[in-house]
Amino acid sequence: MLHKIPSFSHSFIPSPVYPRIVAIDYGKKRCGIAMTDPMGWFAQAVGTFSPDEAIICLNDLQKSDGISKIVIGMPYLPDGNIGETGNAVIAFAKELEKNFPNAEFDFIDEQYSSQNAMQALIQSGVKKQKRKEKGILDRATAVLLLQQYLEM
Repeated sequence: MLHKIPSFSHSFIPSPVYPRIVAIDYGKKRCGIAMTDPMGWFAQAVGTFSPDEAIICLNDLQKSDGISKIVIGMPYLPDGNIGETGNAVIAFAKELEKNFPNAEFDFIDEQYSSQNAMQALIQSGVKKQKRKEKGILDRATAVLLLQQYLEM
């Protein structure tokens, strides 16, 4: 006896798309960018960009997926204060606020994040030559910062 296979194409319900949370590992030359998956559970690398290119990238992400929050790594000093690099991060954040007035902004402590990201790259088997490529560490650090933020 043959059974007809039901067609489900007409009853497919797409999963909802939620605006993304984006994390930035800011640097004067390069910014690593990571974003959440569509459900907001996991961090994934987007890329490494100059600060000006990062704003363009974020505009593209805003148009395609929406951005609900931008998390920026803050290089706090051991005493908890903000130094010269922290002031540059704040200036970049103010520029982002102008471009993304509807997004929430938050800072996350990035102390030791680059070292932790390097260890994660080593443990995941990324070859030494690949780890030396510009931008690899910046992307990995942004992913690490975002995943830490999601787990808070």
